[in-house]
Amino acid sequence: MPAGKFDTTRWSIVVAAGASQTGVSRDALGVLCGLYWDPLYVFVRSRGVSVEESQDLVQAFLLRVIERGDFGMADESRGRFRTFLLTAFKNFQRDEWAKGQAVKRGGGETVLRLGFEGSEERGIPEPGHGETPERIFERQWAMTVLQNVLEALEEMYDGEGNGGLYRSISGVLTGGGLERSYAEVGEVLGMSEGAVKVAVHRLRKRYKLLLREKVAQTLVDEGDAKEELQYLLSALGSS
Repeated sequence: MPAGKFDTTRWSIVVAAGASQTGVSRDALGVLCGLYWDPLYVFVRSRGVSVEESQDLVQAFLLRVIERGDFGMADESRGRFRTFLLTAFKNFQRDEWAKGQAVKRGGGETVLRLGFEGSEERGIPEPGHGETPERIFERQWAMTVLQNVLEALEEMYDGEGNGGLYRSISGVLTGGGLERSYAEVGEVLGMSEGAVKVAVHRLRKRYKLLLREKVAQTLVDEGDAKEELQYLLSALGSS
């Protein structure tokens, strides 16, 4: 999403999504749906629901939320937005889906294109011993946040004409490290070893900033971002 369309911190994305239908609110809706599709999908799949029914269920839920403006009902004083959303999803599954009132694939007119293909290919986490669907939801949320940040960084570097540099050094962000030494990377890219080290440092700094901004999008107090980041890492640690 292009930068600058709405503020990226302190619950503002939720507020924007709950506003009347404008270009800004549609962008915010797209961000939130993209962030929570996979977590909701793996949540319901971990409860034993089939692939097709899970896809229909999540799409029907998100369309219902969008059409009724339920994002505007999220109360920032009651805690994390993802908790609000998961609770609403559970209620929808129990009260609406069982009654056959969901919008099926290909039926009805949608207000937002929901491109969900590929979720199954990205993998469904297998529950660990005693692990709940709720825990799986949290872990997938953390993974999705990180993936969104990496995609935003790649887009940023591509826009600056430095896509090759990003792809050569991005392994430092995912635990894989560099495939080559700093000197070898520099030789391939026509940079000095020192310049590559500086580029890695800058990449890590950008990554931390974007990650903080991403987790702050659905927080009431931006000061909670540190705690949220710690929670994100702990959720990843459960995999």
